[in-house]
Amino acid sequence: MPYDQYGLLRHKADPSLKFIFTTQQHYDLLGEIIVKHVQDRLVAEYGLQKVLFGKKKGQQCPIFMTKDFSTIKDASTCLILIQGKGDGVRAGLWARSVCINDTFERGTMLPFIERALLANIPILIMNPNQHIDPETGMPVPESDTNPNHCLNVWEQYVKPSKYKKIQIVAHSFGGLCLAKIQAKYAPDFYKRVDKIALTDCKKTIQQTEMTRPQQDWMQKHAIHWVKSDKPLNTPIVGKSICPVRSAGHELHEYTTGCAQYEIFKYLGYQ
Repeated sequence: MPYDQYGLLRHKADPSLKFIFTTQQHYDLLGEIIVKHVQDRLVAEYGLQKVLFGKKKGQQCPIFMTKDFSTIKDASTCLILIQGKGDGVRAGLWARSVCINDTFERGTMLPFIERALLANIPILIMNPNQHIDPETGMPVPESDTNPNHCLNVWEQYVKPSKYKKIQIVAHSFGGLCLAKIQAKYAPDFYKRVDKIALTDCKKTIQQTEMTRPQQDWMQKHAIHWVKSDKPLNTPIVGKSICPVRSAGHELHEYTTGCAQYEIFKYLGYQ
């Protein structure tokens, strides 16, 4: 796939030209290629393991993680990435449209993975939008909804792990999935989750039924970067479950990519 050092798609015949899609079908086909390309890189370039999640063969979906994620004993911290909703958004991507119209740097999870690996931090990437087995077309019972996918992945891979500190980045609807995890696994969650970075989860967070203890905990352990016309990291004043800052962009789908370097600082990935 032709793209430059910033992950900007280029015309194959003339690399000086930016790639331009022509039809919706063209756009969707390109989106599928991007997903495959990014997920291939997760394995080949970053050494992550592709794991087929689901109890029945032929009714599974891929998730990606550091090899032996649940049984690693010599790492104190891990990173979990949860994307938002989107029919074409799969594990490894924050926003397919940003990958196509802007850069891989802003649209994929690759910069987060690179920083975590440099810090020797194991990674788990959820895939909550994948409700059917991509090979068979059969439904994946453990991934019938976004929240259920995240709850079941947490149960199988995060809950039995030995990490003392768990860090989470969640975009958009991923915030709702995170709140469900927080509620179901409250004692262990509060004990081990260290820092949470939310990106433009305002609408989904407001739909959750967070208790006062949940909200009090979030005030101390989470920061929410939201779409805004204000400069990056500007505090946003108002009632919220946790401190709110500008993501430095007015469009929802760009919030994670534009805020990523502030998120790295917050998580301690210098």
